[in-house]
Formats: sequence, structure tokens, C-alpha cells
Amino acid sequence: MDSDSKAAPDDPGSLRGRSEAQRTLGDVVARLGAGRGAAVVVTGESGSGRSALLAATARSAAGCTVLRVGGVDSEAAVPWAWCQRLVLPLTEDLPELPAGHAEILAGVVAGRCPPEAVLAVASTLRWTLEASGAGRPVLLCVDDAHRLDPLSLCVLGLLARRLGPLPVGLLLTVVMGHPALAALDGIDTLRLPPIDDEAARLLLADAAPPGRAAADLCAATVADALGLAAGNPLALTELAAAAYADDRCGSLRLPRGSRWQADKAHRFRRLPAEDRAVITTVLVGGPLGPDVLRSAARRAGWRPGAIDRAVASGLVVVTDDGTAAVAGRLLRQVLRAEAPSAAQHAAHRLLAEVLGPGRSRLYGALHRLACGMGPAEEGAADLERAVGEAGHHAAGEVLEEAADFAPRPQLRERWLTLAARHAFLAGQDTRARNLLRRVPPHGVPEGTGALRSLVEGERLLRDGAPTEACRLLSAAADLFLDECN
Repeated sequence: MDSDSKAAPDDPGSLRGRSEAQRTLGDVVARLGAGRGAAVVVTGESGSGRSALLAATARSAAGCTVLRVGGVDSEAAVPWAWCQRLVLPLTEDLPELPAGHAEILAGVVAGRCPPEAVLAVASTLRWTLEASGAGRPVLLCVDDAHRLDPLSLCVLGLLARRLGPLPVGLLLTVVMGHPALAALDGIDTLRLPPIDDEAARLLLADAAPPGRAAADLCAATVADALGLAAGNPLALTELAAAAYADDRCGSLRLPRGSRWQADKAHRFRRLPAEDRAVITTVLVGGPLGPDVLRSAARRAGWRPGAIDRAVASGLVVVTDDGTAAVAGRLLRQVLRAEAPSAAQHAAHRLLAEVLGPGRSRLYGALHRLACGMGPAEEGAADLERAVGEAGHHAAGEVLEEAADFAPRPQLRERWLTLAARHAFLAGQDTRARNLLRRVPPHGVPEGTGALRSLVEGERLLRDGAPTEACRLLSAAADLFLDECN
């Protein structure tokens, strides 16, 4: 028996990279056949494939009575709403109920149960689920459990921790970091990590429209899609749609109406102002080491727990060493569009004050330039000196961001071109190519033109086009000589 929960994608490609997770949930179904109940919470970021995984497990549960009742945003504030949706079809299939259980279920259906009845409701649902199977194991699938009303979510947690020897399985999905997870503590949790590049390439091929194939996409487009999506299946699928729709090799953007983008933007907008300030600070300054982040928190006067709440939002990740960052270029693009320019300016100023002139010279120079701390030309010169002492990866990242704050257009073009060269030397060919596209091919100062020819020549030489590479490298040499004379 299936409920009215939202349909999950049936495309097997949506499960690329999820074989281990499928085995874990398959084991739950297998244990049901031996009369042993189990509960698992599947969590992951939006677009990680939680719904697809749950739907695939439900389809594979041969010999089980499958119940699917998902969460609904519009009912999240209605007490007992989810329990009522589960109970209504169950009681129709039961000929009679013991008096005590019947009274409790009638109260649930009518919405009359007091909040303190959660344990009694959980006990009654436990009995009802077992009885509804008519001798068959029962698999209850609850997609988007974070959208349940709080009382029903509490009941689910109580039920999940009390399945014991019953042949009842409970599978729930919750978006990563959601506060609803607190009501489900003590239950086995399966986290869906980003999929690897091999699975991502297969997913790109799965997303090809009729008559097209992954081979139709140029290598630069594939690399750009993989880098932007950062292992998120939904983002990758949406980027694939854009890639197949536009045959030109170039920088990809999410299509209009992107579900992934809308979810991230909505999640950021609904956060309290202080939590948004934390995320914006990590966005403009990341990755931020734990000492820098703590110093920023003290200077800004953030309340205790603000950083933890930002991490819980799923928009900020913290590595084992405590470094905080907004993961993935695609998410950074979305948040830069959402965070007001004034908030980003304030974050730059905060970090400039925290870092000062003697701490993390490269990033300090960037933040001082971005917030207008001191004369712009002096700030630009300080940044270039700091870049000369940095590694290629960090130098490229900082120059790309600093280009938006360059005091002169010619300097912006120079910094983008330098960023492209550092990206190339760091092994980021696709990023180098995309950065060069932001610099006009003609009408730039000689030094920038020479540098551009050098980067393009080196890239073509690596790509196996020696003739064209030789032409560009020779042109670069001539331009550099002209500049010296």
C-alpha cells in the first residue's frame, strides 16, 4: 500500500554512486524477512538522492507491505497531521481494534490528542503497523521527515527506537544538518556523501537527451560540470541539461528554474540575520582557519552557537582540523547572489580587522582592498606583492576575487589573466580557460596581452597542439620584448 507522498525519480541513473547505501538499506529489508525490525535515517544535502534511494528500496521490498507517507510543508504546523495521514488508511484495513488503541487512534484522527500522549500514540502505532501487515513484514518509508509536524516527528523517533523483534522496518530521509535530526537521535544514520567523479561522469551520460551522448560534450564542459556540481547528483543533472542544450564549450550555469539553486537560496534567506552574517563571512573569506573564525566571532559579537548553526544549515562545512568553507564554486555563486553587497562589504571589513597587516598577508590584503581600507592603489600594490609569495592555487583564487575590486579596468584584466596562469600552473586547465574568457582578446595593455598569449600557448602545448602553441608563445615573447624595450 502506497500513500500520497511525492513521487521520487525512477531513473536508475539518479542512484549512480549509491551502491553502498543501497546495500545498507537492502540489509534492513532482508532482516525484516527474519522477523527483525530496524530503523535508518538517511541524510544528505539537497539533491543528494535521498528520495530516489528510498523509492528504489521500496520497489525492491518484495514480500513486504510497503507504506509511504512523506512530509508536507503545508501541514508542518498542524499537530498530529502526519500521524493522521498514516492512521487513516491503516484503520480501514483492520477489522477491529482493541478498545485502548481504538480510543487513541480516534483522538489522532480527530486531532484531539494532547501533546503528552506521544508515547501512547507511538505504542499504538507500533501495534497497528504490525497488525496491518497481515502476517507480512511492513516497511514504512517516510521521505522528508524534516517536514513533519513536531508531535508526529517525536512519535516517529519513539517508534523507531522501539521496533525490537517486530517485523517492521522504518526508513526516513532528512536533509543534512536539519534541526529535526535532534528528535531522531539514537537511530542508525546513513549519510550520503558527494558522489565521486566516475559516478558523476556516468550520471552525465544518463542525462543525455534522446539522440545525444556524453561524447558530444567537450572535455572542458565535462570538467566544468564536475567541478561545479561537487558531487551533488541534482546539481550535476541540471548542469547536464544546460550543457546538452548549448553545444559551445564554456562556463556552465544552472538553468532558469533550477531546483538546486532555489533550495540553497531559500535555505539562506530563512536563516536568522546573525547566521547569515556568519555564512557571508565564511563565503568571502573562506577557507577560514578555526583561530581566524573564533577571532571574527569575538570581534563581531556573535552569540554562542552561531557558527554551529551556520554549519547545521548545510551551507558551511568544517573539516577535521576546524577549517570552515562554503563548499563548491556553484554554491559560492548562489550565495554571492543572495548575500547583499553591504553584508559582503561588512564581512570583508571584519576579516581585514581580524587579520591585520601581519597575519595571513595574502588574504588580509584582499580584504583590505575589498572594503576600501586605505588608498586603493596602495592596496593593489600590497596585494600583488603578497601574491608573489603565495602558491599557485591560493594566488589564483585571490586574484580572481580581487579582480572585482581592482581600482582600474586594466588592472582587473591583468589580475584575471594572472589568475588564469596560476590556475593553469596549479593543474586547473578548465578554470584557466574560463578565466581567460573574461578578458577581452584585443585592446588590453601589452603586458596583459603577452601574459594571455603565454597562458594560451602553454595550455595548447599541453593539449597537444604544438603548431598553434608555437605561434602564441612566439607572440608572447615578442610582446614581452616590446615591453622591456
